[in-house]
Amino acid sequence: MVAGHGQDSVPDGPVREKRFGQVARAVRENLSVGVDLVLVHNERVVRGRQPRAALNRSIVVTAVGAWDRFIADTRSAFLADPADDSWGDGSEDSKTGHLYAFESQRVLMEARACERSFLDELRVSAATSWSGVRMQSMEDLVGVAPGRLSGLTFAQHLNQWITLRNALAHGSLRRLLARVDDPTRWTDSRIGDPYASVIYGRYRLWRSDAEGNSNAPEEQRMVGATIQSGCARSCLALIVQLVDWLIVEVGSSFQRHWDVEELRLPAAWFQRGLPGSFRGADEDDYAHWTLWGGPQLLRRW
Repeated sequence: MVAGHGQDSVPDGPVREKRFGQVARAVRENLSVGVDLVLVHNERVVRGRQPRAALNRSIVVTAVGAWDRFIADTRSAFLADPADDSWGDGSEDSKTGHLYAFESQRVLMEARACERSFLDELRVSAATSWSGVRMQSMEDLVGVAPGRLSGLTFAQHLNQWITLRNALAHGSLRRLLARVDDPTRWTDSRIGDPYASVIYGRYRLWRSDAEGNSNAPEEQRMVGATIQSGCARSCLALIVQLVDWLIVEVGSSFQRHWDVEELRLPAAWFQRGLPGSFRGADEDDYAHWTLWGGPQLLRRW
C-alpha cells in the first residue's frame, strides 16, 4: 500500500535503502533486455524489411517500459509502509502520465526520492540522427537548455520517445504522425510540445528516410515513420543515461550518502565499443560489436 503524495512515510534508513537497491537492480534487468535486443540485432547486417528489423520497435518499447517501471517502483519504495514485508519491485501500478519529464520530476520530489529539480542539473549525450546502427550528430543536453543541433531540450527528447512508445504499443503510429507537425494538438501542460524546436520550428527525432509499407497506396504510406536501428538505440541510450544519473541523485539526496556504485548501470554500456566478451557473447560471432555504433555516452562522475 502506498501512502498519499508528499507523505514521508518511510524514514531514511535501512528499509528505504534496501528497497531502492531492489529498484535499481530491477531497472538494470529491465534495461538489459533492451541491450540484449541490440546484441541480437548485431548478429547480422540488417537491410530493408526483414524479421530482425522488428527488434527496433521492441527496443523502444522495452526502454521506455523500463523507465516507466523505475518511476513507479521508486515512488513506491519511498512511500510504502515500512512495516510491509511483502513489498517488492513491480508491485504497484504505473501511470503513463508520470513518465513525462516534468511529471517524473514532480513524482520523485513529492516522494522525497529526489531533493532538487534533477532536470536543471542532468547532463546526457543524445543522438539527433543515425546511419544504420550508428548514432550520429550527438549533442550534449545540459539542464533545460536546448541542444545545439536539434533545438530540443532533454525533456523534449524524452517526451518524444514516450509518445513514440505509446504509439507503437497501441498501434497508433499514423495518429501520432498526424499530431507531430500540428502545435495545436499539444495542449497538455504536463507534457508540453515535444516537437517544437527553437531552431527548426518542428523537429522529429525518430524520422527516417524509409517510405513505409511499399504495398500500401501512396497516399497511405507513413513516410519517414519506420523505426530504424540507430533510432531505437538512441532511445535506449538516452534512458540508460537518465536512469544511471538518477540512481546517483537519489543516493545522494537529503544527505543520505548511500553507496550506490554497485547499483549503477554497467560502465561498459556507456563506452564506444564493447569488451571482447559481453553478456555471454563473443565479438567474433557478430557483424557489429558496439551498442551505439561509435559514440560514447555520458556517465555521471
